[in-house]
Amino acid sequence: SEPYLVTLPYGVITVTDTAEQGLARFNDDKGMLDLESLVRQGDFRVGVPFGRSMGVRYSRMIESMKGSPGLFMRQGAVGARGLLEMLFSGRIDAMVGFPTEVNYVMRQMGRDPSLLGFHPVRGGDPATFLYFGCSNSSLGERVISRLNPYLVANRGRYAKIYEAWLNESTRRRYLREIRPLLR
Repeated sequence: SEPYLVTLPYGVITVTDTAEQGLARFNDDKGMLDLESLVRQGDFRVGVPFGRSMGVRYSRMIESMKGSPGLFMRQGAVGARGLLEMLFSGRIDAMVGFPTEVNYVMRQMGRDPSLLGFHPVRGGDPATFLYFGCSNSSLGERVISRLNPYLVANRGRYAKIYEAWLNESTRRRYLREIRPLLR
């Protein structure tokens, strides 16, 4: 289909008051975090979900960092919740995740999502475009051709729903940098 929504990509999530100052030296002049240097130097422990596909760029990046002192590959079915529990208990200093997923889990945990900071990663995807897909057949093509006008006409509505799942700091970044990519 035509893209119906553009979202923030994976990024590094921190508890705002604990790790923020230490990350500044790993940011470039555009505010992008050098995740690879951060993980390789070993002062910060960054948790990532083991076995989860994060797209080509992130998967390659994580694969190249395996064995680094600052990388923690978390196994288990609880995904973002397990990493958030580790983050708040101090077992890791940061985690890689989707802002909306992490904010949703924070709310389930009874925690305020505004406690979290989101850091875009240098070399990662600048944004994530969402699409509907169907089988590559004449029926699938007909479905998509009928669906596209509805998707395009409702992009603003989908964006508003998405924005409701962002905390204030990620919402500001989304409105400034990401949402304008899909007009």
